[in-house]
Amino acid sequence: MLTVGMVALAGIVVSAASYFRAGQVSDDYNDAMKADLRNKGLAYGQTAQSLLDLVRTTSPEAFAALVQQTAENPEGIFTSYSADEQGQSQDELLALGVWVGNPSTAESYTPFFWHDLAGRQTSAENPVVQSLLAETAITQEPATRVDDKNHGLLYTLAVKLNDESSAVAVVTLDASQEFAFISAQQSKSTRGTIEFAAASILFVGVVAGALSLLLSRSLTNRKNAEEALRDSEVRYRTLAELAPAGVFRTDMQGRTLYGNERAQDLFGQEPDPGGGPLWTRSVHPEQQERVRAEWQDAVKRGTDFQSECRLADVDGRAVWIQAQLAPEREPGGKIIAYVGTAADITERVLMEETLREQALRDRLTGLLNHAAIMDELERLIGSAEHGRFAVAMIDVDDMKSMNDTYGHPIGDQALYCVGQALKRNGATVGRYGGDEFVVILPGHDRAAAADYRREVLDELAETGLVDPATASHVPVAITVGFSLYPEEAETVADLIRLADSAMYAERRERAAAHAGRARSSATVEDRAAAMIGEIVPLLTSAGDTQSKLQSVAHRLVLGLGYDGVSIMLFSAEPGGPAVSSTVARVADQLVDAWDEEQAQDGEASRLRTLLEQVQRPFIIDNLSDDERLSPKQRELLQNAELRSGLVVPMFRQGHTLGAIAVGSRQPAAFGADDARLLTSVSGQVTAIVHMAALVEELQVASTSLGEARSEAVVLLAAAAEAHDPTTGRHLQSVRHLAEAIARELGHPAPDAEAIGLAAVLHDIGKIRVPDSILTSPTELTIQQWDVMRRHTTWGADFLAGREGFALAAIIARGHHERWDGTGYPDRLSGDDIPEAAAIVAVADCFDAITQDRPYQSAQPVEWAVREISASSGKQFSPRVVDALLRLHERGQLAPFAPDGAEQQKAA
Repeated sequence: MLTVGMVALAGIVVSAASYFRAGQVSDDYNDAMKADLRNKGLAYGQTAQSLLDLVRTTSPEAFAALVQQTAENPEGIFTSYSADEQGQSQDELLALGVWVGNPSTAESYTPFFWHDLAGRQTSAENPVVQSLLAETAITQEPATRVDDKNHGLLYTLAVKLNDESSAVAVVTLDASQEFAFISAQQSKSTRGTIEFAAASILFVGVVAGALSLLLSRSLTNRKNAEEALRDSEVRYRTLAELAPAGVFRTDMQGRTLYGNERAQDLFGQEPDPGGGPLWTRSVHPEQQERVRAEWQDAVKRGTDFQSECRLADVDGRAVWIQAQLAPEREPGGKIIAYVGTAADITERVLMEETLREQALRDRLTGLLNHAAIMDELERLIGSAEHGRFAVAMIDVDDMKSMNDTYGHPIGDQALYCVGQALKRNGATVGRYGGDEFVVILPGHDRAAAADYRREVLDELAETGLVDPATASHVPVAITVGFSLYPEEAETVADLIRLADSAMYAERRERAAAHAGRARSSATVEDRAAAMIGEIVPLLTSAGDTQSKLQSVAHRLVLGLGYDGVSIMLFSAEPGGPAVSSTVARVADQLVDAWDEEQAQDGEASRLRTLLEQVQRPFIIDNLSDDERLSPKQRELLQNAELRSGLVVPMFRQGHTLGAIAVGSRQPAAFGADDARLLTSVSGQVTAIVHMAALVEELQVASTSLGEARSEAVVLLAAAAEAHDPTTGRHLQSVRHLAEAIARELGHPAPDAEAIGLAAVLHDIGKIRVPDSILTSPTELTIQQWDVMRRHTTWGADFLAGREGFALAAIIARGHHERWDGTGYPDRLSGDDIPEAAAIVAVADCFDAITQDRPYQSAQPVEWAVREISASSGKQFSPRVVDALLRLHERGQLAPFAPDGAEQQKAA
């Protein structure tokens, strides 16, 4: 369609040129000649269009080549036809222009192409050009004008394009020579017109084809590019708006040109295509300098930008982002902008901060952990502006006793309370480990540190730590030691060492001032073992139970310094009378009245009910107003001037048999150590009272010990094994297995029976070992093992010199000796070990393997035999082990193992 239009334009151009060429020579004929040429030009135009169509249809290849040549070199085509023999140049073109637009109004046409071909600077603003353009744009018909002033000839043609838009082509020819030619050779006008028309037809046809190709290709490409760009922008914006991250575009200075809704939410600013605010202004003030420096460096180097930063707080909430931007380049490589994303990483950053903080904090107290407090000390020492400071080491007193008495939850509460009390006066507090704390006190000298300690102690004294089970107040006490930087030490190790030494020095001074009531863990265990060693003989002596308990109470008053001790055995019925044995430093009538009060029938007291529920000790800081005591009990205690008390239950295998209560004239006189010590004593008293039931089971006469002493043997053994609920079975197993091994070795029956009965007392020395060691489910410490090993000598000393107990004493002392000489207590080896002791060692080991223990589960007989056999010649006597193997081969060991005994009984 465009090509046809351009051919029509050729006809107009040819007609106009013919008209110009045929102009009148003289001024008289000029106007008439111009009109005639215009009329003839229309006919020439039709001829030109026909000629052009013929060329197109008969030789498409030639036409295409011609059009291609025109597109590549329009000036060469326009000047390809030279002047005639007189020198006139009919085809010299001054200018060529094209306007495009909507055909509805002339004003809507805008220049698309204008080229000054002759170099004469022909202006597109020429009034003749504007007039022709307006006429053709409105009429959509070709038009022609003769520019008398400039001796030029102008043609226009309206062309319909493929996209239904319109174009107007304007051609300006140089007619100066034609004006001269007309005036000089009017007679040759006809011939010249024909020649000019023929040349112009071909010339204008080529121009029409070239313009058709150029306009169609350029406008189509432009339209396609614009549509592709619009589609791309739509897709880009849709994706950007749907993206969960912020998508934004900035100029080289960082001004926001575009931002999706998420980016606007993050940065709190609207984009501006003309250059909005700097996106870095949204960064938190503390990080703006760093981020801007990173941004400027990336722009300077022309590289990608990436940074994690905190934005300015919005509504008091910290927001962290990860910004990533890449350069946007022109086709030539020049950077024109940056485009990228901003992802909200607040949750990740907070999680990382939480994990870092947790790595520095003690989980129980929330304080700095050991590594963190040590790092803080190192930092302070290495800092140029640290100044002086004090370091405090703090240890919580009686922590083990507190855990043993009240349970670990109360112990944990105590540690937390201490940690909170230490957080004052700008102190940096850390948990050093276990029940120890380290405190850094900036700017403190010794006087200021002493004031700090006093404030902490005052707060702990008022701490309302209460045992929820018993409603008893749990006292929390600490020991504090200080060291000063830089006066006393300049390294972390020295500061800690000096503060630790000062802490233990304070504890020793305090212990010396209260020698009768020292409360360190080691002292509690030693005192418990010594006291048990004193009261067990009293409990196993002749006499009735109440008299024995009276002796024990008296011994507790004298040995532990209590002002009053009452041991009560409850009746089977909740409200029945209790047997009470009381010793106190008060008038006898008050003691008698107290015992009579306990012996009364009635409802179960709140005290007994509480003991049966919690089965652990509790402290009463003020006896006179504690409603768990009856009014009569409170009255008697007030008359006796006893102000504080400690009650420890006597329970075994889930049953509360009674209680031991102690009193003091001092208020709040009892703590966790007292409860722990009295609990150990109570355990042995309970066991001996309860184990009287085993007399019938194990009371077998012995020629060496005598029938009259059998009860004493059983009671002593039961006391030593009171912590074990399978005591009866254990004593039976060891006794009878030892007797069987002795018989296998050839000992006469009476001697074998004596060894078996004496074997019952092999661990009698454990009556002086605290229950906390005997029942420990974990590996014992070195100090605890030292106490445990002493049970061999304690047992031998206890039995030595007693008529009929010589063999039992030998076994008690030597049953832990080893064949290779590495045993204890005397490091005997080989045949130097008494055979009775060697027999009991094997029997005891077999029983330990085949029965459940706190530290291991029971194993089969075959396992036990294999283990003992592997230790033959090392730990055990080879002769005794061989005897055990022979018994096993005959199937005689089964009755000594719990599962084997049941199987044999069933058979």
